[in-house]
Amino acid sequence: MSACYTARMRERVQRALLGVVGVMALALGATVCTTFSGLEADTDAGVPSVDSGAEASGEAGDAGKETGPDAATQSYLSLEDAAKACTMMFGCPYLAKSVVWSMAVPVDDLNYSLCLSWLAGPISKQRIGFGLQADALACIAEAASCDEAGACLWVELMAPGDPRCADAGPEDRCADDAGSVVLCQYQYVIHCDSAYYTPGATCMDGTNNWKGCGLEPDCTGVTSCVGPVLTYCAMDTLKYGINCAYGGYGCGFEADSGYPCVPEEGFKECTIPGASRCADDTVWICDGLYESAFDCASIGFECTDEQGAARCAPPSPACAPTDATQNVCHGTSIDVCVGGSATTFDCELIGLTCVPGEQGKSSHCG
Repeated sequence: MSACYTARMRERVQRALLGVVGVMALALGATVCTTFSGLEADTDAGVPSVDSGAEASGEAGDAGKETGPDAATQSYLSLEDAAKACTMMFGCPYLAKSVVWSMAVPVDDLNYSLCLSWLAGPISKQRIGFGLQADALACIAEAASCDEAGACLWVELMAPGDPRCADAGPEDRCADDAGSVVLCQYQYVIHCDSAYYTPGATCMDGTNNWKGCGLEPDCTGVTSCVGPVLTYCAMDTLKYGINCAYGGYGCGFEADSGYPCVPEEGFKECTIPGASRCADDTVWICDGLYESAFDCASIGFECTDEQGAARCAPPSPACAPTDATQNVCHGTSIDVCVGGSATTFDCELIGLTCVPGEQGKSSHCG
């Protein structure tokens, strides 16, 4: 590795506030290079050797992929719950970005139909960590406030002036009874009780004045993978346990950067969270560190980037999210295009009405 992982990641955070990148940089401590508590990175194999009961691989998270709110169509949420979640995206300025940084699901906070398509439309069973991501999105759908919705994720970007940082200095601090780490200088929160971390993780002090979501303050044991779950000792002396499938990754360490969790073959480094592209009928979404894949072909769809961001669509769609006939209010109902099919959703089903679009946002339930 040409430079220490943390120095590289911190530079990215300071330059662009790339939440996922910065979170892992700070969680791993001040100087995380090629050695993890005595474990040398195996530069030939691509990941360090591990002591595990299950092989670390890009197939991590298979159990989650076969389950979910609707396994037949493999949608993250029902249309009703998706409408609730998308309403939260429209009302909470930094929530959609937090979702992208946490798990590379490109929910849209400007076009209601596009948001609904990602959450209620069909998703490939090849999507790693589908069940974990569905649970987090369902949590957002049931949230009563922006703070509650942000707490459903492992990375929550805060708005400028957030009261959690009103009287705080630049140092990291524990909050929520040690359930989260607040980083006011970078304006985001790490939630230790999210499914990204293994149960029992709490905010604790590591060396070099950093705080992280650790399992033990003085790490013992060896680096191991059990399915998608990576347990390791970082150089801040904390023991970490993380479920790599949450973000669409496999278990292990990425060889070049030393980043915990391994992207599948074909994943590329990237720096703009939410940036998307099509390649071989796959949608590639940037989470701020790597591109994450959504396979369109496996559900009989094609990848299209016409009329905006890349998305999966059927070969002969009846509509597109950007059509002038979509995102139109009719009393309490709204015409929407979900997965290439036109439908009408009554916002009263979720206790809301249809709000006309303004300030660059389409009409939506609100």
